[in-house]
Amino acid sequence: MSSDSDMDSKIENVVEMGFSKEAATIALKQAEGNVERALELLVQKEETSASETPKVAKSFVCTDTGKVFRTMRDAQMYAEKTGHSNFEESEIEVPPLTEEEKAEKVKQLKEKIKQKRAEREAQEKVDTLARERERRKGGQQMAETREIMAAQKRKLEIEQLKKEKQAQVDHRVRLREQIARDKGERAADKARSLGQDPKAAYNEAYKAYL
Repeated sequence: MSSDSDMDSKIENVVEMGFSKEAATIALKQAEGNVERALELLVQKEETSASETPKVAKSFVCTDTGKVFRTMRDAQMYAEKTGHSNFEESEIEVPPLTEEEKAEKVKQLKEKIKQKRAEREAQEKVDTLARERERRKGGQQMAETREIMAAQKRKLEIEQLKKEKQAQVDHRVRLREQIARDKGERAADKARSLGQDPKAAYNEAYKAYL
């Protein structure tokens, strides 16, 4: 038994050939998951229906090339292959497919499935490469952003260190000035008590310390 995902993929492949999902599912179940056998059953059923169901239109003709087709599905396949998409109903009788023609039709459907699968895989590779380029580009941009932020952080840290060092220098300067003033005031008080010039004593002590 095929897995559910494998069966879903096979149903999708058959539906891409123009068959309904319901018909594809039934045919694949009858064929036990064999795509080729399912296509044979569908072609056989289509041929039988075309013979048994009364229709006004007995065939379809391409107005561009004059080629006549028994079913609309045949006409659609011809349009996809050649690009001629103008058709109209016709009274021309088209004989049922022979066993050889049915086998050829199934072969063409299989080739079409193979082609579409290859196209999907090619597109997936392109999309994967595009996503990888975007991922790398995003990673590069993120790395550049981190580097810029790190540089800004380093700059702020350096500026902060400079401010702290300057603050320490300013503090030491103010402290020395305060000590110098204290020494000057004590010298002035002593000079005053000795009857000497307190201002001269203050200036001498202040300058001596600085």
